Amino acid sequence: MSFTDVLEINIKPFVYHTCIIMIGLGTIAATWNTSKNEGVFVAFILMILLHYVGGFLLTDHHSRYKNLSSVLLVFIFNFSLALYVQYFDYELQSLIGSVVFAFKLPFLYILGWHGPNYPLLVAFLPSLLLWLGLESKLLINSYRRILLDRNTT
Repeated sequence: MSFTDVLEINIKPFVYHTCIIMIGLGTIAATWNTSKNEGVFVAFILMILLHYVGGFLLTDHHSRYKNLSSVLLVFIFNFSLALYVQYFDYELQSLIGSVVFAFKLPFLYILGWHGPNYPLLVAFLPSLLLWLGLESKLLINSYRRILLDRNTT
């Protein structure tokens, strides 16, 4: 599989991930004047559910390896943001600082406002949930086919 093939199958999951993050940011913005912890908790649960359901919308590439590599760009992007935050000092006014803040904010429930920080979990979780959603879709479709075959015979 060439680099362009991998990039081509990664565009759709990355777009879904970005849209889901924007929904999470909107959820936090809508609940900002209420209790911050409750709004962040709702956004966190919404992020988990939407990433999993987003996996159902992905295309099956007929191989677990290709399906896993189809969510690779999401992991690489989030991991590079985590590395950037870890090794470089970023300002919120800069473009990269705004991107880091936007992609990190919906996961503040695990990151915490203060205290322990889990950047690798935030980098790994969205791609894992997208992949699990895709694999669940395949499993459900295979069980559905088996049940339809039993009913027709």
